[in-house]
Amino acid sequence: MIEHNLDRLEPFLSRIAAALSPRERRGLLTKIGQSLRRSNSARIAANVQPDGTAMAARRPRPGTSKRGKMFRQLRQARILKVRATPDQVSIGFVGQAQQVAQVHHFGQEDEVGRTRDGRTIRARYIARELLGFHPDDEGRTFEAVEKHLSRGT
Repeated sequence: MIEHNLDRLEPFLSRIAAALSPRERRGLLTKIGQSLRRSNSARIAANVQPDGTAMAARRPRPGTSKRGKMFRQLRQARILKVRATPDQVSIGFVGQAQQVAQVHHFGQEDEVGRTRDGRTIRARYIARELLGFHPDDEGRTFEAVEKHLSRGT
């Protein structure tokens, strides 16, 4: 996953969090998580990794000329979930999609089918980072905090 320097963001959010009740913190973190989910989902749809580089193209398949977009299901809100507590927020995939996303994110090997005689067919996937913190996400986080706090006054 992309490493990002959060030195500016962390002190700012910790000062705000200290002034909020646990319920308000959870609400704020939910809004931040939703904002980050939207930005990650848009990047997945555009086939762009969190660092801004393009994802590796699909391998060509014999007999087909055009294929659909990658990761159509993974970017849906029912699959890409936000979980917030008063102390943290996380964004991740649920169900079978979690295994698919992990294989693609880290470039692992996975089973893709079986031959007619029952042997397993395995394929190694190219690493395509799906989730991460882009430099623009810092601004989105500040906007989500500002919007949440202005709503409360």
